[in-house]
Amino acid sequence: MERIAGAQAHSPGLIGLLARLDGTDAPPAPPPAARLAAWIDWPQAVALSAALETAATAGMVAMPGAAATESVDEAARVRDAVTAALEGDRAFANGDATHDAAFFRQRYVALQQVMEGEVGLSRKRLRDRLAREAPRLARLVALDAAMERALGARERSLLGAIPDLFARHVERRSTAAPPAPPAALRHDMKCLLLAELELRLQPLRGLDAALRTTLPDRHD
Repeated sequence: MERIAGAQAHSPGLIGLLARLDGTDAPPAPPPAARLAAWIDWPQAVALSAALETAATAGMVAMPGAAATESVDEAARVRDAVTAALEGDRAFANGDATHDAAFFRQRYVALQQVMEGEVGLSRKRLRDRLAREAPRLARLVALDAAMERALGARERSLLGAIPDLFARHVERRSTAAPPAPPAALRHDMKCLLLAELELRLQPLRGLDAALRTTLPDRHD
């Protein structure tokens, strides 16, 4: 599994792994603004821009307290829950069993649904807590909600293509000479799922941080 294990030496995270699975080098990343522009249509961009401007000019400061301490590990909690679901999935059981591309695709889709559900519920919970326990961060809550609306559909579309890409990878490696052992295919799938999970956890980490740190006005 050296090929996929070394992917991050050339390109970080999910993009590098996908490039390796597809048998290509990861393309140079465009500037962040260009990537966002490709994801957001015009009406959504207007709403997001307004939320960003409001949050930037509000001079908000997070309010320390018990709520921040309790919520700081929400992203870690979700990661542990999803990782446990992944480890217990039948895609990774019966280590010597041979499965075809359709099986791996079906299990990847199922585990994506677990990720999306866990992250979505936790993201909403964190926004609710921010609104209730740190009211000065209400505009940040609005910003995150706007970002979720703006990027959600595009994210689902792009990430939804991964199961098909992985199925093609399984087909190629299963028909190669010599064919890849089942353990190698499972390892490829696990690496890819964990990299996707890290991408999906980014909003939770941002909301967690908002409960324990101050925004730009903090200098100490």
